[in-house]
Amino acid sequence: MDNGTICFFVVVGVVALWLYSRGEKRRDEAVNKFKTRCGECEFTSAWLPESAAQEAMIDHYAAEHPGTPPGGLIQFR
Repeated sequence: MDNGTICFFVVVGVVALWLYSRGEKRRDEAVNKFKTRCGECEFTSAWLPESAAQEAMIDHYAAEHPGTPPGGLIQFR
């Protein structure tokens, strides 16, 4: 192979990696769209998938506010 062909394949590889990394970032943003805020205190979960955000709120209430039904807000982006 000559240098022009090698250069072409390197450029194609770099562009493919760049496009793949952009897709991964969008996938992560699409999955982690929910954040919960406690109705009793200042607790806020991280951005998580919906089921994980709800589970974080349930776990928080069980640990910090036993006997109180989980409440608060669900924020989404």
